[in-house]
Amino acid sequence: MALPQRVKSLAERKLATYCCNCVPESEIDMSKVAFRIRGDNITLYEHSKSDFDPEEESDFKVAQFRYNQRKRTWSLYWADRREKWHQYDEVKPTRNIDDLLDEIDQDPGMVFWG
Repeated sequence: MALPQRVKSLAERKLATYCCNCVPESEIDMSKVAFRIRGDNITLYEHSKSDFDPEEESDFKVAQFRYNQRKRTWSLYWADRREKWHQYDEVKPTRNIDDLLDEIDQDPGMVFWG
């Protein structure tokens, strides 16, 4: 199911700002943080170039936000090394995606940024 347009627009603005502030300007040629929307899920990922081969690029899944339309809340998920998603239980579902972005920044369990 697709995100409601108002929810999608707000999430896109917040995530675009977040992604722009994630990588220092000095590293922008080698790495960037971006997001993809699919249905009612938004996946945050880091796109980077290899230090050894500039032609080699990879995407690392950082987190996923899942929207529950009935409750109008966002839940946070993390990916294991096999890229299987797991619900992040340290923060409750919330209506404010900023709460989840703050948790990713703090990363107390080191599951998002390693």
